[in-house]
This record gives sequence, structure tokens and C-alpha cells, in this order.
Amino acid sequence: MNPASLLDTTSDSAPFAPQTGWLPRVIEKLRSPAFRHSALSVADQAVVSGASFAGSVLVGRFCSPDELGVYALAFSVLLLARAIQGDVVSGPYLIYCHRRQSAALARYTGSSLIHQAVMSVLSLLAIGGLVVGIAHSGGSPGLISALVSLMVAVPFVLLREHLRQMSFAHLRLTEVLWLDVFVAAIQLGVIGWLASKGLLSVPAVYVAMAVGCGLAALAWWITRPDAVSFGAVDAWADWCSNWQFGRWALASQLVSRAMSYLAPWLIAWTHGEAATGLLAACVTVVNLAGMFVTGVSNCLTPRAARAYADGGATALRSVLHESVILFLVTIGGFCLAVGLSGDLLITLVYGDRFAGTSFVLLFLALQMLANSLGIVMGNGLWAVDRPRANFLADVATMTTTAAAMAVAVPTWGVTGAAFGLLMGTAVGAITRTWILLGVMRQRALATDDQLQGETSS
Repeated sequence: MNPASLLDTTSDSAPFAPQTGWLPRVIEKLRSPAFRHSALSVADQAVVSGASFAGSVLVGRFCSPDELGVYALAFSVLLLARAIQGDVVSGPYLIYCHRRQSAALARYTGSSLIHQAVMSVLSLLAIGGLVVGIAHSGGSPGLISALVSLMVAVPFVLLREHLRQMSFAHLRLTEVLWLDVFVAAIQLGVIGWLASKGLLSVPAVYVAMAVGCGLAALAWWITRPDAVSFGAVDAWADWCSNWQFGRWALASQLVSRAMSYLAPWLIAWTHGEAATGLLAACVTVVNLAGMFVTGVSNCLTPRAARAYADGGATALRSVLHESVILFLVTIGGFCLAVGLSGDLLITLVYGDRFAGTSFVLLFLALQMLANSLGIVMGNGLWAVDRPRANFLADVATMTTTAAAMAVAVPTWGVTGAAFGLLMGTAVGAITRTWILLGVMRQRALATDDQLQGETSS
């Protein structure tokens, strides 16, 4: 599972002594570096999610519901590849790059780029195997065409995403923002031009992604801010080290998100590609709030790791507590708005063909809230170097989601899929919270015992 921070109440950089009252405290927080990082991260995620949102809307408006479903199926494969890379390549870099300096950091950066290239090759082989399997079983020609075009895009999309995460690790958020604006402008420019000429198709969208991400990666390499040193021996040693962390993150990702990745394929199998398009449209609308969640979590991972390294459990607890409050206010408010407005937003965006989806949208919005809280707790477990502890929560997520979908999807279709995702994510978030509280309690007891031993000696 691959993942901005909140206001840093521990900063001592304010030029004046602490003041009483809520307004001075708010002003102090707004001036903090942590707030600037959060604002830039959310703004960047707005660009990334906005480009994805606009691309999906253009496909939904200018293509058929079946084509939107095909687009969603291929995109789920891309999301899976990106998530796996995030867990075994980008995730370890986010945590461990802060423990290296100068030449050691240059070698580690080079190793990380080699690992990313290997992941791209493996992703291409996996998608190629999927294409062969679908063609052999007489699958949809449209889906085969979309997956072939996805193979063109995957290496560039994965490289661009890893470069983003490397910049996030060092909190170079302005650099990330400009990079993503560049990609969005090229990608949407190509897609918009094709739509205006009546030439838009699902394969064309993925080719546009390849062009935008490829040019962005080239620009990063020309202007790269970090020293990079490549070495096969270092790459292998760093891979072995990263795998000790990444294997548990990967296992958690595959277990917890398996049903999310499979849901579009399950709907396509049981109710057709048009129903998959309906689910994709609802997910896209709800992801308007998801861009905020992702924007915050992009900086939450390195900030939580740094807080624990510098201030221990107390500093980490402060970061996580503030994150929970922020998500309850923002995403909770979004859920309330969705519940009150029904399917108004989706019909405004996609048209009347997508009316009657009120419950789907509400279930997905509530799932977004549960997911945001689970992300906070998962980042806490990452920060204390306990990714394995996430696994129990992820097993609970998968088991609950699978059981709920098995009951609900045959009868309720898309609504049942959304309900199953909500149930699984909620159970996973609760379990993750319980595990983190236990770990933090154990760490606190160990610290107390150590202090008592030092005092007695």
C-alpha cells in the first residue's frame, strides 16, 4: 500500500513566545513549514487527480459506457502495477533514504532507479501474459487493444511515479508540483485535441499518458537535483535490505487491496462492461475527495518516519492525532454532502446515463473516510518499522470484503460492490488502529522500564 502532513505543533521556529487563544495558535500553525508542505502536497495531488478525473470524464462523455468500462479495467491493472512498485521500491526509499548521506545516498538512489527499471520489465511481462490469456479465451477485442496500449504507457508511468515519490521523500514539493503540471498539460492537451476531432479512444488515452510521463521523466533526468551512482553490487545489496521491509508492505497491499483491484473485473464478468463503466464513474467522482487524502498521505509517510526518529512515540502520536482530526472533518464533511445531494454530482459530470447511483456514491464516500483513517494508522506502523503488523488488518479487510461482495454483488450489482468495499475497509481500519495502539503501548512500557533502570543505576 502505497501514501502530506498536518500542522506541526512541535515547531520551535516561531519568533515569539507561545500565545494563548485559538487565533494565535491557528496563525502560528499556518506559518509553519509543515502547513506549507501539506498545502503544496494537496495542490500537487489536485493536479494529478484532476488530470485523471478529466481523462475519465472525457472518455465517459465521448465514448460509450462499455468503452469507459474497458478503460477502467485496464486502469485497474495500471494501479496494481503502481501499487506493487510503491511497496517494494518507492516505499523503502521513503523510509531509508533519510538514514544515508552524500555518496551513500547517491548509491542508494541509483539502486532505487535500477529496482524501478526491473519492476517495469516485470510489469510488461505480466500484462503481456494477461493479453495472451484474454485473447486465448475469446475475450473482448476492445479490452485486448486497451491492454496493448497500456503496455506502451506502463514503463513511463511507473518511472514518473517513482521520481515523484523520490522527490516527496526529500520534501521537494515545488519540484513535484511543476513536474505534474507539465505531465497534466501534455496529457490533457493530447486527449482534448483527439476528443475535439472525434478521434478519442481508450488506446489513445494510454498513449497520451506515455507521451506526458516520458517527457517528464526526461526533464527530471536532465535537471536531476540528486547525485546518482549506479552499481550492480550496491543494487543487489540494497534490494535485499529493502525486501525485508517491502515484502510485508507488498503482502499487505495484495491482501488488503485485492478486492478493490478485482471489483471491476468481477462486475464485468457478472454484469457486463457497461456496469463496470458505471462503477468507474462513481469511483472517479468520489476520488475528488480522494485527491485530498492522497495529497495529505504523500507527506504523512516521511513526516511520520521523521517524527518518530527525532521525537519518539510522543512526536509520532501528535502527527497521527492531527491527521485523524483533519480527515474526520474534511472527508466526513464530504460524506455528508454526498448523502444530501444524491446523484446530482455524477449526473452533472457524466450525464443522465449515470443517474440512480446515490447509494453507490454514499458507500464509496464512506469507504474513502474509512480508508483515510486506515492510512494514518498504517503510516504509524511503517514509522515504527512494523510493516508486518499491518498484515493482520489487511487479512481482515480482504476477508470481510470478499464475504460482503459474495453476498451483495449477485443481487445488487454495482451497489453491492460498493457496499462490500465499505465493509472491508472499515473493518481493516478498526483492526489497524487496534494493532497500532498495542504497539505504541508496548514501546511506551519499554521506554519506562529503560528509564527506571537508568534511574536505579
